[in-house]
Amino acid sequence: MSAMDTDSKDRIFTTPRVNAGLLPQYAGRRVVLVGRVLSSDPGTGFVDIQTSDDARARVMLVDAGEQLAPQQVYEFTGTVGSDNGLKEEVHVPFSDNFDLPNYDKMIRLAHDARYASMFWG
Repeated sequence: MSAMDTDSKDRIFTTPRVNAGLLPQYAGRRVVLVGRVLSSDPGTGFVDIQTSDDARARVMLVDAGEQLAPQQVYEFTGTVGSDNGLKEEVHVPFSDNFDLPNYDKMIRLAHDARYASMFWG
């Protein structure tokens, strides 16, 4: 599954959905990462999240002064840095009962060559 974006010429691009374990493969690229907020520091703009594969990742928010709700699940879209952190472009809160382990199963299927065509077109 991927997020869809269009450019000024209305071309469609897919943005891959990843977990923390896949971040190194996408350095310098735009991705979608979902995770539960573990800590949020409005002084630095960094948010530490628990991702769907039960790992930790660090997100740098666009608005460094924003504080995200602890334990809330968010979808972050941004660019993967050389440190495997995510430089956020936008985030969206998800419901309190979002099932991260189930979501991770979908991520694994989307990156499995046997099923990738179902997710990437």
